[in-house]
Amino acid sequence: INDYELQEGLVMADYYNGLLTFAAPPHTPALVTGTIDFHAAPQLRFTDFFISGKNQEGIHFSGDVGPSLWDFQMRGQGLDMGILAELAGFPYPMSGAADVQVRGTGDSKHPHVDGKVSVTRGTAMGLAFRSGSASFIWQDARISFTQLALTDPGRYTLEGAGVFPLLSKDKSRAQDHSIDFSIHLKDASLSLLQS
Repeated sequence: INDYELQEGLVMADYYNGLLTFAAPPHTPALVTGTIDFHAAPQLRFTDFFISGKNQEGIHFSGDVGPSLWDFQMRGQGLDMGILAELAGFPYPMSGAADVQVRGTGDSKHPHVDGKVSVTRGTAMGLAFRSGSASFIWQDARISFTQLALTDPGRYTLEGAGVFPLLSKDKSRAQDHSIDFSIHLKDASLSLLQS
């Protein structure tokens, strides 16, 4: 998130009575628009909240987020997959430009996030790919990929599904670190696994 670069433009913000409103400035691109309701802080309500970055990057967020309730929808375009994976607690290195669509429910201790992601020119656990896509469910300390596909034309096509453990911030609970994942490798030899 710290690496997120905004495009050139203005931010117009107004805070009144617990409501922070970002309005589109006249005659220039808006970097941030939407509202954040602080009435139930630390529980926050976002309405049509949008942050615009360089190179068509952007995040659109609406819903409730806080320690007691998650009930939100988020769409993002051109986001850093490494940062997204780290935020979710995914314990393996990833990179690439990601377009995501997620629906989050639950709370910070028991998240349930359903989503889809497509990634271009990335890596997953050291394996380079040109394009990738996944449908996933993040629930508590595990992420289940109901569909995963990675492709590097001329080298391989990989399809898979399964479950990975996530890193928990709660060190007091015993964690299940087992991985249950099946992979179907097409159009490649097993020498790919050594690269």
